[in-house]
Amino acid sequence: MVTQLILVSFFGDRKHHKVRLKTLLITCMLQSLIGSLHHNYCLTLNKFNMKKLSFILASVVILFLASCSNESAETTDATDAKKDSAAVKTEVVPTTSANFANVDAMVEAAKKEITAISAEDLNKMAEAEEPFLLIDVREKAEFDKGFIPGAVNIPRGLLEYRIAKTSFWEKEMIYMPKKDELIVVNCKKGGRGALAAQSLKALGYTNVKNLDGGFKKWELSFADKVEKNVEASTDKEAVAEDDGGC
Repeated sequence: MVTQLILVSFFGDRKHHKVRLKTLLITCMLQSLIGSLHHNYCLTLNKFNMKKLSFILASVVILFLASCSNESAETTDATDAKKDSAAVKTEVVPTTSANFANVDAMVEAAKKEITAISAEDLNKMAEAEEPFLLIDVREKAEFDKGFIPGAVNIPRGLLEYRIAKTSFWEKEMIYMPKKDELIVVNCKKGGRGALAAQSLKALGYTNVKNLDGGFKKWELSFADKVEKNVEASTDKEAVAEDDGGC
C-alpha cells in the first residue's frame, strides 16, 4: 500500500494514461511479491536478508520511476516539438491578402501605409543641409532627362536588390544607407514612389518618405533646381522613352 501511494503521488499530476497504467501494474506486482515473500519466507529469513531484499525492491522501484519519468519527458518534448512546428508553419502564411481592381487602387493603398513629404519641405531640408538620402526610382532614361540634385537613380524594379548591395553603393561612392537613416524616394508623379517606400518599409527601413507629386511637382516648384545628364539624354533610347509611368 505504501508503494502504491508513493507511485501514485509521483505521477498524480501526469496526464499520460500509459504511465498511469504502468504505475498501477507495477504496484500490484510489487505488492504480490512482497506478500508472497512475507508469507512463505519471513520465518526463515534473518534480519540481514530482509534488509537486502528491501534494498533490492527499493532499487527496482527507483529504476521504474526513472524509466517512466524519461518516457513522460520524451512524450512532452515530442508534443512541444509538434506545437513549435505548427507555429512555424503558421508564421509563414501571410496574415493579410488583398486583391486590387487595378494599379491605382494598389497605389492608393500603399500611400495609406507610408509617409509623404512635400517638395517645399524637401527643399528646406536640402537648403539646411540636413542628412538624408534621395533615391529616384524612375527608369534611367527618365532620370537622365532631369532629376533633383543629389538623387541616386535606382529603377523601381531593382530597388529591393540594390538597396543593400555594397558594390552598388561603392560604385556610387556613397555609404550604404542604414535601416534608420532618412530616405526620400521620388518617381515621376508619386505612384511608383509610394510602392517603393512601402517595399523599403517591408525590408526594415524605418524612416522612409515619398515625395508627394514626384519629380513633376518638384520641377514645377523649383525649375532652377533641376539637373540633367546631357550626354545620356541625347541617346536614342533615352529620347524614345517618354511616358515614364506614374
